[in-house]
Amino acid sequence: MAGWRKARGAVATLLAVTLGACAPYIKDFYSEAPPEAKAELVQVSYNVPFRADEQYLSDAGGRALDEFLYSVGTDLQQDRVVVLDRDSGSPWAGQRLESVRTYLARRRVPAEAARAAADVPPIRDTVTVVIERPVLSPLDCPNWTQPRGGNPENSTHRNFGCADAFNLQQMVANKRDLVEGRPLAVGTDGEVDALQTLRYRRDIRVPGQPPGKPLTTITTSQVVGGGGGGQ
Repeated sequence: MAGWRKARGAVATLLAVTLGACAPYIKDFYSEAPPEAKAELVQVSYNVPFRADEQYLSDAGGRALDEFLYSVGTDLQQDRVVVLDRDSGSPWAGQRLESVRTYLARRRVPAEAARAAADVPPIRDTVTVVIERPVLSPLDCPNWTQPRGGNPENSTHRNFGCADAFNLQQMVANKRDLVEGRPLAVGTDGEVDALQTLRYRRDIRVPGQPPGKPLTTITTSQVVGGGGGGQ
């Protein structure tokens, strides 16, 4: 009898070890913020060379600049084009910069004029064209590194919100909006706009504004009654 009990105990121990090995390994359960739809600003640059005695962009330099613009493409709604003076010591630095801007304007590419930062090394007889554009940030999606069952803390799964963030990145018209918000238009007053909404909904007169027309509503009974009278 004692031997039978020992055998039962050994079998129970072996069964527990086996089931424990088959159970999912629960770890790394902690809440994480959902992934966000973001974009990053990247820069593509091209150095426009000038001869030492050249004040304006030559035909060959213009063709080379056209090839650069064609190779990278430009989206005037999202890209920002900046022309940098890289040789401030040249007496023709201003003319060279403006000649490149004028050439870009003829290609319907508006460009800003700026000076290179102090930590940017100068390049003699050179004007640099920089195209800054927003690029979608990669998402860690889908992320199924956490086990899908046995969440004792009821924490947020790493894959939560992946579809929303991915769809927003694909649907946004201007990727720069995912980098920074747009400034309000000149003269925008949120309080006045809110009052206009109340005026529309409740027929409330806004101080300094002409009175609006009273709102009229037609109920279903009035529509049905009117129809019956017409018959």
